[in-house]
Amino acid sequence: MKYIMRTLRYWAKTKLGIYIRHFLNIYPASMSLSYGEVSSDLFLWRDANLYDNYFNLNHLGPILNPNYTDSYKALLVIYDSDGIRLASQEFILEYGKANLVSINDIIPNKKKKNGGTFAIFHLADLKTMFDNKKICLAERGIACYKLKSDTSDFMSSVHGNSFAIACNPTTMVIRLIGCYQKKLQQYRCQIDLSDSLYCELVVVNFLTKSLVVCVYEYSSDIKKKIKEFTMAPGGMLILDSRCDFDVNSIIEFESHLNFLRPLIFKHYTNHFDVLHG
Repeated sequence: MKYIMRTLRYWAKTKLGIYIRHFLNIYPASMSLSYGEVSSDLFLWRDANLYDNYFNLNHLGPILNPNYTDSYKALLVIYDSDGIRLASQEFILEYGKANLVSINDIIPNKKKKNGGTFAIFHLADLKTMFDNKKICLAERGIACYKLKSDTSDFMSSVHGNSFAIACNPTTMVIRLIGCYQKKLQQYRCQIDLSDSLYCELVVVNFLTKSLVVCVYEYSSDIKKKIKEFTMAPGGMLILDSRCDFDVNSIIEFESHLNFLRPLIFKHYTNHFDVLHG
């Protein structure tokens, strides 16, 4: 029996096995990542004319392997709301040194409106860092936001939302790694939105194809479709409760993406919170 289970687990991870799992909707894979690639979330950046956007970029050696103290490069790539690459910048990460990166300083001046996404790829020697183990390295770190009109020193922060994009450090080919699900997937917001003045729900498409998303509103056990839109590969879209939905309702997203969880901005009189939905 143990031999049969090991064999099934092995074949379930092959391309044919993953295809069958997707077709039957039995434990579908959440991403398509290959050994040697480094992955990242598609972190959100807000309109740079209204927000200061930052990222905590740190050397990962002390976390993953205390014996790995070599400096290495990290690549930051910025995209607009349609998934179009805008800019990139390399950083040298030194052991024991933390870096708070200003995303606004890297976005081209003419592209600072509307927001978009960015990714961080750690281009370390993975064989050395992990002692030749077959391990993929992912950036799931902390993005920070602050309204320019806010005079305090505090920022709202949130960690990565989902594995979204990968880079091959040898060829420097970057690709989206979301998995298309044959069966429609639903994600219902699990946060009470009614205690805020207004909310923004942000979703990102990390499929290699366009994604049709339907948004439903639940109120008094009545389900109503309130919006349908199409997102470009790598695209980002913001729904605003002041015009798109009711904060007193439960919001559900339906699409063929395996995990369309929104990032939520809850706005109050003197501050805002950012969190996963």
